[in-house]
Amino acid sequence: QEQLAEAIGIAKQTIQKYESGEIKMSPEIIHLCAKLFKISVGYFYGEDQIQLNNNRVSIMIASEISRLPSNDIKKNLYQLLFLLV
Repeated sequence: QEQLAEAIGIAKQTIQKYESGEIKMSPEIIHLCAKLFKISVGYFYGEDQIQLNNNRVSIMIASEISRLPSNDIKKNLYQLLFLLV
């Protein structure tokens, strides 16, 4: 907490309040933290988690399609999925 507070120029107590949810981070602080940790700003809003979940679902769907007996049905389903994405 001390190192982070020093790196972004705020008090350690402010970091503690962010972590506890007592106060919310300003967009400027979110941007500074994202740069510091080399992550996207979207991470703080859950966007990276949404993308990760979407990737998992895509892999599960592809796995299930691959188990189908007919290559024609597989091909048609893959084409349909690409249209939806």
